[in-house]
Amino acid sequence: MLFAASVTVKIQAIPPPYDDVANHLRKRFIVMLSIRNSITGATLIVACICSGPATAQTSSAVNSSTEISAYPDGIIQFFQEPEGGGGGDGKLQCSLTFVSGTYSFRYDENNCKGKWDDVTRVKVIGIPSASTFTLYDDENCSDRDNQVFIYTLKSVKNPTTTDLSIPIKSMVPTPVGQLLPGTTLRMEKNHSLRDPRDLLGCVRIVRSAVPDSK
Repeated sequence: MLFAASVTVKIQAIPPPYDDVANHLRKRFIVMLSIRNSITGATLIVACICSGPATAQTSSAVNSSTEISAYPDGIIQFFQEPEGGGGGDGKLQCSLTFVSGTYSFRYDENNCKGKWDDVTRVKVIGIPSASTFTLYDDENCSDRDNQVFIYTLKSVKNPTTTDLSIPIKSMVPTPVGQLLPGTTLRMEKNHSLRDPRDLLGCVRIVRSAVPDSK
């Protein structure tokens, strides 16, 4: 007689030998990810800190440039009488940018050097308000009282431009505090001993300051 036997085999799941390795690699990956995130965050912080002052400096430079362009220096020009006594500005002798300074027409290195006693008329173009310029017979811009003339004029409009050149001799009758006829230039000092003729020797310019930005 044959006996049939039923055999049941129970197989248990055996942990793979690589589980420990996988766990170790997983932990290393998490640590590396944390380090990378920390470095990225620090980089962003440094970038923000570094870009802050640069942005501020750029903005300041743009504002400064805008302020200067809104208040340009302007020009002052010097002429001789028109030929034949005709109209117009006359013959241009030289021009100066309207920047603060003392400009001798005899001694200083400027566009008008050598033109002393050759100028009879003055014209301004686009000079800022509250600026002054002084015309001297003296070739060193001294304030001595025995020179033929000293005329200080102040612009009262921004910008100030004279339509035509102004004969220096026409300034004689304008009292201090009054505008030269047909201009926005106010007489601040009027010292006249005799006809100025073509005796301009020196000019002193005081350009007004650019207003502070608000």
